[in-house]
Amino acid sequence: MIICTQNPISQVGSSIKANMGLHICLRVRDSLQSQELLNSPCAANIPPSLPGAAYCHDGEIIRAFRTAACKQPQHVIRSTLYTARMMNIQPAPALFTEPLPRNISLPENNENNYNCILDNGTHTSHYNILDKAQNCMFIGNKQCGKTNALSILVSQSVQKGKRVRHSYYIEHKWIHREYNQPHANTTNQIMHEYSGNLNNTIQEVWCIDDVDNFSHMYDNKNIALADEILHALQNTQTQVILTCNNVPKQFLQYCDTTLVFPTGDYAQDCTNGISRTIFQNITLDATYPGRCVLIQQNKQYLIQFFKKMHVES
Repeated sequence: MIICTQNPISQVGSSIKANMGLHICLRVRDSLQSQELLNSPCAANIPPSLPGAAYCHDGEIIRAFRTAACKQPQHVIRSTLYTARMMNIQPAPALFTEPLPRNISLPENNENNYNCILDNGTHTSHYNILDKAQNCMFIGNKQCGKTNALSILVSQSVQKGKRVRHSYYIEHKWIHREYNQPHANTTNQIMHEYSGNLNNTIQEVWCIDDVDNFSHMYDNKNIALADEILHALQNTQTQVILTCNNVPKQFLQYCDTTLVFPTGDYAQDCTNGISRTIFQNITLDATYPGRCVLIQQNKQYLIQFFKKMHVES
């Protein structure tokens, strides 16, 4: 392990120094910084006319040396890799993977029905929401990507052969579409061998887009449908997936998993359940469509959904 810093006084602790067998200090302006690494102020006396000059402390002796300028660093890297290959030195696993991409497409071989990529803080991996939750709620503003994410889950549930109901609100009325129902055409009853974690007992998936329209849920027009949703949320053989702009508490208490699309506003994101730690680590690209925070069992992770899939009618 190689650790580099411009300010060793505040960055290099005693436990780090005790486990590092070699300390190298190039020219520094402050003798205290040289003293911190070398137990000597000598590195502060290196003149600016000697670029690359440094002191090395191996725990016993302090030696002066000067590095040569490298005009073709790629050749040095290539030679180092060739040498490691000849000596059969296996590369160490990466400490961190690359950040989540802005846009991702479904992998060609998607036998596990992955629908997103999860970032646990150090590594990214493919993830399947349907296998890890009983009931889900997507929370986010318009055009954040929650409807696209819902369509992915609808399509994958249909492909698994689950009975699927897809409800959405348009032009002041609820539209309901059904797939793989017992009375449906046999061509839609596509059965795939499936080995999930949680959802082997789930017989039906109900995806409901924009449940904010139940803000007046006890109106005569909505009370029957709202009661049916509450009943489905309490049925262990039915997986309910909801989307909303504002959190409906009457439904949230039955959802073991929430996915919050961040807005960048701390007050709103905190109200929706995003922790201060996650919010501080969210960069501006967290507001890209499909980027959200998975909240499940007191743990929170940043995830990115795949691009929208077309649902066969």
